[in-house]
Amino acid sequence: MDSLVLDGRETVVIAIFAVYLGRFVNAKVAFLRTYQIPDSVTGGIFASLLFGLIYGATGVEFDFNTPVRDAFLLIFFACIGLSTGLATVLAGGRQIVVLGVIAVVFMFLQNGMGVLLANLLGLDPLLGVVGGTVSMAGGPGTAVAWGQILQDNYGIDSAINIGTAFATVGMVIGGILGGPLAARLINRHQLQSQADVDLVPAIGIGAGEQQAEINYDSMLRTILVIFIAIGMGLVFDKFLLSIHFQLPEFAACMITGMLLINVGPKLLPMVNWPLPNKSKSLSLMSELSISLVLVMSLMPMKWSVLIDAGPMIMLILVAQSVLVVLFAMLVVFRAMGANYDGAVIASGYVGVFLGVTSNGMANVSAVTQSHGASPKAILIIPLLGAFLVELLNPVVVQLFLGWCG
Repeated sequence: MDSLVLDGRETVVIAIFAVYLGRFVNAKVAFLRTYQIPDSVTGGIFASLLFGLIYGATGVEFDFNTPVRDAFLLIFFACIGLSTGLATVLAGGRQIVVLGVIAVVFMFLQNGMGVLLANLLGLDPLLGVVGGTVSMAGGPGTAVAWGQILQDNYGIDSAINIGTAFATVGMVIGGILGGPLAARLINRHQLQSQADVDLVPAIGIGAGEQQAEINYDSMLRTILVIFIAIGMGLVFDKFLLSIHFQLPEFAACMITGMLLINVGPKLLPMVNWPLPNKSKSLSLMSELSISLVLVMSLMPMKWSVLIDAGPMIMLILVAQSVLVVLFAMLVVFRAMGANYDGAVIASGYVGVFLGVTSNGMANVSAVTQSHGASPKAILIIPLLGAFLVELLNPVVVQLFLGWCG
């Protein structure tokens, strides 16, 4: 097997072409447009299929550069932090607490479903945990980390491969199902965005707005503030590690972005800051970065891993997908107010618990660009994925390993 190693520049070029491919396919397929499937999801899936065919025909495997993807992830979450004003945080405070409790309950349900199905199918119940929050809520990185522990300490030889299959396909399904769920809730309940019409969505340039008012000065100022927020976030992350408290780097950048945009204008009022929800440059930067992150996450997907996983593993994956969608529709939507914000949050929830935080935010982006802004969803979904899941999932997984191991 030959491996073609791609550097950061080559990876970004291919990713942009994949996004354009996704835009082309979405423009031609009415179903994809109707249900707000993100261009990056469509493009990432088609690109992964293309690279899979090349591998099957030639034996050449594409090795994409992951640090450049991670850099765009930091940019995106810095943008989310910079787009979050104090008023939005205060308005969504109660809902954040409620969704946190709901998320913990669901983690037990998701792992319980995996263990139950594994037992019914005659599999090791620990594989059910792999098919639970280890891969579904954790994503590929968490699946590999826990898979190594399961292989070394519990004798589950295929844990990494199976976890990777669950996580990568879960990302695809989460990106596909979130939009249709939101569209169904919005149409069924005749919901509309209640956000101020003067506010610009924090992700993208808004529904139907193809020519946003962006100039040289606003773009340069926005890039400067984003990279200051990232620099502060990386320093903050090192500080947290020094006191033995671990968060993802992107979560630290989101926190420092929120701090910078809420405190900075008060300390330095003479600076023309990109105000939360009012900066089109910031909105566009967030949309570009999340699109590239998601497509670069999906392009390396190996369909052969899914085929090797077997039909029983696929059955668990289908059951988990149904569970997440039903829970988001029947519980999350209602708990979040059964309104437009609740529908967008439910869409993001599907992305988070079938993939990763960026999946959830891509769903939010696609829905809000079609139906209008949802400042609460833009705040709550990254907090759910970047903090609550990252902090609580290891605890829940460890409990199930103790019960099943």
